[in-house]
Amino acid sequence: MYNTLWSSEAFEVLAKYHANGDTHSAFVEQELFEIQETIRLEQQSANNGWAELVRTPGNRKRLLLIVLTAFFSQCSGNGLVSYYIHDVLASVGVHGASDQSVINGGLQIWSFLVAVLFSVLLVDRLGRRTLFMTAAVGMLVTFSVWTACSAVYADTGNPAAGGAVIAMIFAFYAAAGFAWPGLTVSYCAEILPFHIRAKGLAVAMAGTAASSVFNQYVNPIGLAALRWRFYLVRCRVLDLVLDGNGMLQ
Repeated sequence: MYNTLWSSEAFEVLAKYHANGDTHSAFVEQELFEIQETIRLEQQSANNGWAELVRTPGNRKRLLLIVLTAFFSQCSGNGLVSYYIHDVLASVGVHGASDQSVINGGLQIWSFLVAVLFSVLLVDRLGRRTLFMTAAVGMLVTFSVWTACSAVYADTGNPAAGGAVIAMIFAFYAAAGFAWPGLTVSYCAEILPFHIRAKGLAVAMAGTAASSVFNQYVNPIGLAALRWRFYLVRCRVLDLVLDGNGMLQ
């Protein structure tokens, strides 16, 4: 809408739609200035190559945070439920298709609600780092209990242990809802300067996709070979997530 030749036309459009035709609106003047600055930065960033992501220590740290965020968003245990809920439930005695569908449907609704409540509504009050730390601690605790109950069920067949696993899956998603659904992309965008934001988000999306592919191939093999012991691997990943939160800005 705006370039150096069309500034007056752009100003008129902004005044018409954002200030009820008031051409003296300070808001419109500020908005036009922001558009000018954005276009200037876009033109400037067009000359930046991919090497800009690693050119400075600050950018290298941002790149590392982006890659870790992308990886942890898919490999912290949530991928087990997202892609292999059938196998997880079957391992604790829930074999019926209708029962699995009810649990899976309830889990999706629950995940949506906690994501809106925690990572969307609380982010400006508590801050990103607090939400990530809360999620990491909660996910590690609930997944550890989930693992222990799975081991008990595998050894004894105790239905109470199987029920506890299902409860821990819901608790795990409640903990994850503090950060991962709402902040995986927004956090990556916020820590990147404008001139490398597009490239940084491309790396984040590629990392998320690569982690999903990794999950698709590794999880079924791990579950088949190790059964509940495979959960210990995810516990270790969650421990790394907790350690990595110390790097967050």
